Amino acid sequence: MWFLLLFLILGSVACGPLDRDHWDRYSVAYRPQALDASWRPFTQDSPWARRLPANRQEVPIPAAAMAVAPMGVSDGDYGIRFYPAATSDPLWTIQFGGYNNGAGGYQSGGSLQIRAPAGMRQPAGSDRTVMVVDENRRYAYEMWHFWRVASGRGWADYIVRVDLTTNGIREGITGSGLPGIGGLLRYAELATPGPIQHKLWAAAHPDIVYARAVWPALRHDANGNGRLAFLNYGDVVALGLAYNFQQNPCGLSPFMQRLARALQDYGAIVQDKGGDSLGFPAEVNAVRDNIDIDYDVTMWQQFACLKPYMVKVLNPWQ
Repeated sequence: MWFLLLFLILGSVACGPLDRDHWDRYSVAYRPQALDASWRPFTQDSPWARRLPANRQEVPIPAAAMAVAPMGVSDGDYGIRFYPAATSDPLWTIQFGGYNNGAGGYQSGGSLQIRAPAGMRQPAGSDRTVMVVDENRRYAYEMWHFWRVASGRGWADYIVRVDLTTNGIREGITGSGLPGIGGLLRYAELATPGPIQHKLWAAAHPDIVYARAVWPALRHDANGNGRLAFLNYGDVVALGLAYNFQQNPCGLSPFMQRLARALQDYGAIVQDKGGDSLGFPAEVNAVRDNIDIDYDVTMWQQFACLKPYMVKVLNPWQ
């Protein structure tokens, strides 16, 4: 019964309709909490930590599939509020419709207490996804349809407790059933000049996904095969090796080159449906506050230029 409930409540988690048109009006009040750029969840053998193999086999994503919508990041209304807790933070009481403890236990209705910053609140978009890393850095609480009710009190339709000491191939809040935290683009890592050293979380447009899942995805939330279906949940998409960074044919800025190199070196795991052809969920403001070009026009133009270079990797785990 709980499995059916999970399917009913998990919709498109990561990216809503074109993020650039739904900018978070309340973002000025939001700033990230402390977890430095080098912090990563899960063990070193997790799928998110693995670079793509040198002998990877690439299949171009059809132009018609990529043409269904822009490609870009999601860090506004449909971005993720990310809150690492400190021991000095207050205890929150979060009521929920459903709770998965990540170890095979499910509870319908109830409440739990977690420590989180006093200012915790939801993004402005309809997904309202919030992630809290506990003060011991052992668990992340991924919350879907979170709502701040009052000081120290909240509601979430669904919460998954994610054990950060595992390889991450277990329950999470995304449509694939996997955790979102492994591929999330965090503010701290984008605010520093170093490389992004993990796979990204990808949300693909419903028109281009199949209603099926492949490893490491646990399930899918597609209503049926898209009219231009090309990707499975769990597939790895990447920037193809044909993109030469020395020549830089898209004229990518240094910041955009960092994102593009992560897509070429690590790729992204398809974990959700979204409003973009391919969208990459990020912490709220993580890109807008740190990008070195105009967010509203130039960034989208550079992502559009990268579209023909996007591929599906057939052997990402070799």
